[in-house]
Amino acid sequence: MICLKRAKFGKNFLRQYTLFILALTGCNQEYDIMDDDKSPNIVEFIDSAEIPPTTTNTPDVVDTPDTIDTGTDPALDPSPFARMRVRPEFYNFGELKINCTDEYEATISSVGTATLIVENWTYNGTAGISMETDIKLPLILEPGEEANVKFVYEEEDLFIDRGRLYIDSNDYRDPNQLISNEGQGVPTGTQVDNFSQGGESKSDILFVIDNSCSMGNEQEALGTNSDLFIQNLLDLDVDFQIAVITTDDTTVVNGIMTNDTVNVEGLLQDAIVAGTSGWPEEKGQEYAKLALQLGGTLEALGPFQREDAFLSIIIVSDEEDASPLGDEVYYDFFTSLKDDKMFALHTVVSTVEPVPGGGVTNPWLPGGGGGGGGGRPVTHAGHTGDTGHTGDTGVSLDTGHTGDTAAPIPLVPQCGIYGERYIDQSLKLSGTTLNICEGNWGDYVGILAEDSFNPNLIFPLSRPPIEDSITITIDSVEATTGWAYDLASNTVNFNPEYAADEDELVQIAYDYIGECE
Repeated sequence: MICLKRAKFGKNFLRQYTLFILALTGCNQEYDIMDDDKSPNIVEFIDSAEIPPTTTNTPDVVDTPDTIDTGTDPALDPSPFARMRVRPEFYNFGELKINCTDEYEATISSVGTATLIVENWTYNGTAGISMETDIKLPLILEPGEEANVKFVYEEEDLFIDRGRLYIDSNDYRDPNQLISNEGQGVPTGTQVDNFSQGGESKSDILFVIDNSCSMGNEQEALGTNSDLFIQNLLDLDVDFQIAVITTDDTTVVNGIMTNDTVNVEGLLQDAIVAGTSGWPEEKGQEYAKLALQLGGTLEALGPFQREDAFLSIIIVSDEEDASPLGDEVYYDFFTSLKDDKMFALHTVVSTVEPVPGGGVTNPWLPGGGGGGGGGRPVTHAGHTGDTGHTGDTGVSLDTGHTGDTAAPIPLVPQCGIYGERYIDQSLKLSGTTLNICEGNWGDYVGILAEDSFNPNLIFPLSRPPIEDSITITIDSVEATTGWAYDLASNTVNFNPEYAADEDELVQIAYDYIGECE
């Protein structure tokens, strides 16, 4: 007899079908299973069984505990299992303005039938993104429980930031899981500042003239060419104010001279030829300080230091500075008057350094030789002649007479003593140093005039820019060189040779960083 055990088909079809086959082979077999007349219709039997519909392996979409279908066989019930789910697995902050902050929370859920244990995690991210949590590991979650982890994005630049949280747990299926996030910094906006290169600049110029006894020739040379100085300023269309004092007196000679002063060239020449009866210890920096300080003589005469004007000091002396204070004190005072882009200390002094041993090599004067200074002649003693025989003609400096001496070497006037303090201070204060020994004042006054004003080279920006984004056009032509951005003053500064011409339009475009809402 054929014993057929009807098997129940469920989700575990393959397992139950195997049991069905085993049931067939385990009964008494009186008839052949393939006997068409006596055996049951197996095909009909299988067709009438409960066969589950076809399914696909789709991802979980609801946070309900995972289960395993074991059918009706108690022996197949599994042990409790841990299962972890993270949401979201990936988060995109998108574009975030610089200096702004964004944040979100990711959820770690226990969706198995056993306790979930997060044993370890590691977060790796760029400087902009960080993980913030008070959770202490191990994190233990019972089925149905969850925990939140916060991620904060603080954007500081224009680069893409990324973060990765690697999680290790006792998840029976996927013990190593990942939470990732990223964002991109963007500027607040784009700004275009427009400037018209005006044809007029403002300059306040203070001459400090050495009036000691050695300065007659230098004063005369400078005074003779003072009209060239004025003409250069007029040609450059400079709105100027000029004051002249000396190295021992803050009295302003001939008052403050301007574009509108009648006979300004003659008055400047007269003021520069200040005489040679002054104190022999020249104090150029000290008297410039006394004239410019609050309550000084220049303040009493009116607003000599205009806020929007370039301030120049021009010291002319053939001696070293004898000012009583240290150079660092004068430096601090001068830099307190103006921004360093609006101030310069020019000096016209001796740039001839002393030769070791006390002599001076002066390439600027014919026959220049050692010793002396300040325009004072120096006498060199003649060499004592060698003793010769009576009546003999001496050789070289010999006179042929016992004890005779050679005639003295002709006097050589020296142009000045090396002005080391003045030179060093000019170097620190954006000035020009010219050699008083050269005496070519016709060329010098042009240099001093051009260096004594600001020809619209400085353009203040209306917002703090992202420096790499700055683009400049002059009358629609891009300017790629000849300028630099200064962070301290938030200005674009041009080199003079690259400056825009009169009435040209300067456009400065840049991305900027604003306040975060």
